[in-house]
Amino acid sequence: MDIQARLPAGLCTLHNFINHFDPDVFYHPDFDVDDLMRRFDEPDIPTDEGDDEHMPDGNETERAGLQRNAIVQAIWDNYLAECTQQGIPLPT
Repeated sequence: MDIQARLPAGLCTLHNFINHFDPDVFYHPDFDVDDLMRRFDEPDIPTDEGDDEHMPDGNETERAGLQRNAIVQAIWDNYLAECTQQGIPLPT
């Protein structure tokens, strides 16, 4: 758990480093976040089937929030399942 607790900060640092020195990597035309999310066998994440080239203000933020919430829920569910499997008391 000591190492796992450090992973999010390390990944954020790596993301910021890449974004600082090669920002085009995250805006590459072949980078499809929807395809990436479908690769995970997690809950359905709402997607906007409309025109991706121009999204009205607010829709992208709302969509990102929905994706974030789905990811958080999946991580929490996996954590609870791991606690149950290892016999660790569930958090209240």
